[in-house]
Amino acid sequence: MTPARTVVVTGTQAQARVSRLHLRPDALQGLVLAAQLGSVRRAARMLGLSQPGLSKLLHELEVELGAPLLVRSFRGVAPTPQGQAVLGPARRICEELRELHQRIGGATSARPDAWPGRPG
Repeated sequence: MTPARTVVVTGTQAQARVSRLHLRPDALQGLVLAAQLGSVRRAARMLGLSQPGLSKLLHELEVELGAPLLVRSFRGVAPTPQGQAVLGPARRICEELRELHQRIGGATSARPDAWPGRPG
């Protein structure tokens, strides 16, 4: 059995890694909706995506962030501790993007009413 390896990331290294992140808005929307609904399939349907398509986006987001974000089970999905940490910023990003699209009158890749954080 090999011993566990500890990796120390300095503030500068962490900032450099964050500056290279390529986060897709639709992946963030999917994460927020899947966590809210407890279902990747229902989140995909609301975003006008296939379930495998959203699953791929979520997997790519997890790889990009270097951590699992959702625990999948026969009951559905729930955020991991890392996923919980990402949800607040993801909700704010989704809300800002929704407001931006409203201000400029542009079409969104998903139905605007499906965006997480929309006003009731």
